[in-house]
Amino acid sequence: MAKVVEFLGYNPLPTGATIAEQLVAHRKARGLTQKIFARELGIDPSTLAKWERGEREPKGRFRKHALSTIATFQNYKGGAFFS
Repeated sequence: MAKVVEFLGYNPLPTGATIAEQLVAHRKARGLTQKIFARELGIDPSTLAKWERGEREPKGRFRKHALSTIATFQNYKGGAFFS
């Protein structure tokens, strides 16, 4: 999926209504495994899996970091940010 996003310049898939759906969509759009994305977020992969299944939600600084990561990627294309 990451190559499709790179080619189009945007993610053609819905971003999701819940934070769980947003995390999954973001990770897949970037072509990341749960293990790699969890490492980026500074959490255990099992924690990310629970977040993605909607069993738990990120709180505090982890929520802020996750949402910031998603927002940054959504506004980035080809080395330049756009709004």
